[in-house]
Amino acid sequence: LQFTLRDDDIPEPTETFTIELTLLVGSAIVDSTYNTVMVTVTPSDDAFGVIQFAHEQDTLAFVEPSLANTANAYNLTVERLAGAFTDTVIRWSLEVRGDKTPISSLASFARTNGTISMAEDGRLAVITLEVLADDVPDNEQLFTVRLVDASNGARISAANASVDVSIAGNDDAISFESQDVLVQEDSSDAVVNVTITLVRKGLLASPVNVSYKTVA
Repeated sequence: LQFTLRDDDIPEPTETFTIELTLLVGSAIVDSTYNTVMVTVTPSDDAFGVIQFAHEQDTLAFVEPSLANTANAYNLTVERLAGAFTDTVIRWSLEVRGDKTPISSLASFARTNGTISMAEDGRLAVITLEVLADDVPDNEQLFTVRLVDASNGARISAANASVDVSIAGNDDAISFESQDVLVQEDSSDAVVNVTITLVRKGLLASPVNVSYKTVA
């Protein structure tokens, strides 16, 4: 006995079929103990879904709140393509991007990992990131939010598994690059020019004028 399973691109969960023998011609007897067989077709065409971010790939810009003890909330939408024949739990994580953003910058967020859920037939879920206020001067900070894995047979998209986000520079501050500068007088009584470097960190949104004075 041979039959053909037709291939298609329709997401389908597990399917079962029963084939039963019946005698149409002849005097043989069909053994009623073994006259059926069950055929199981395994899930196909991403029956349980392909999980990805529903955002363009440009960096999403966040802003630190200006008031102490507050937070700015930003929502990232996650979608499920293909099938949705089961519930699924998706793990996500937040990481720094590039070598100019220190690991300590993750403290700018209320949470740096977690899970979201989609019910059976569910297509959308939201990751909420909260940016916390602080009084630490920071240059622009770069991060990546990444979908780690999904349960119950759903899989993470290879193309849209991450989103880049940034927090704009904040808490403007100016300081000396070094607090100790060694200067030697010229024995010829010539004028000695001394250069002292200032460093500015943080918002950098507008020009500033800095005054200075010498003290004994």
